Amino acid sequence: MADADAVFLTAYTPDRVSRRVLDRIETLRGDDETVDPPALVFDLSGSVEELVDRGTEPETVHRFVHAADLFVADGVATPAFFGSPSAAIERIAAAQTGASERGSGPELRPRGGPRGGSTWPRAVLTHGADGMTAVAGGEVSRFDAFDVETVDATGAGDAFTAGLIDRWIAGASPEAPEEGDCVASGGGDVAPGDDDGIASGNGDDVAAGVRFAGAVAAINCTARFTQPELPTRSEVASFLAGRGYAPDGSR
Repeated sequence: MADADAVFLTAYTPDRVSRRVLDRIETLRGDDETVDPPALVFDLSGSVEELVDRGTEPETVHRFVHAADLFVADGVATPAFFGSPSAAIERIAAAQTGASERGSGPELRPRGGPRGGSTWPRAVLTHGADGMTAVAGGEVSRFDAFDVETVDATGAGDAFTAGLIDRWIAGASPEAPEEGDCVASGGGDVAPGDDDGIASGNGDDVAAGVRFAGAVAAINCTARFTQPELPTRSEVASFLAGRGYAPDGSR
């Protein structure tokens, strides 16, 4: 794990595994400060009732709220765990702001590389065709979904999360895509695109990443099943260009 760029778990990961991963990540963050620990990404997929005794337990999810570099939750999981989208936004923003105010520590030491700066950590709440909300460094931004002719939304949520990882954490350059590279794999909601608000600080990067991931998910919705329309980076770039954006989702 120490050699990985990122560690990704969903709420369907058995709780004992999730806890061991969290413990290891926190240890790595507390070790030599010249070593950049892997990014921690957590997808709160599924309702709490569905996960009890087979997935990540609520107490462990609470740890991810505070420890994850990127926390993602869909329209089913968000109210099931937090009570409502507004409660989720408030709680996540408070966790991010509190981490910044408290300063360093095993869980809170600022991350290096692409995850440093005022808009990390980040969280994304998806609302299906109604778009999504990003919480970055405690700042909240709302985004609209791209309008496409939806054939099958199965896999769109996973495709969206994969797009965020690709854009924000893997550090891929959409302007120089590998033609055979597929950005995403794997069910969820229609994900977002255009924004009506941008977070402060490094907000341009936040908005661009959301648009890029939203394009991945939107394209995925244009064919049946999860695999046929998973896009390459060049296909995402073409989709964005057709809507007036740069290949990376920036204006």
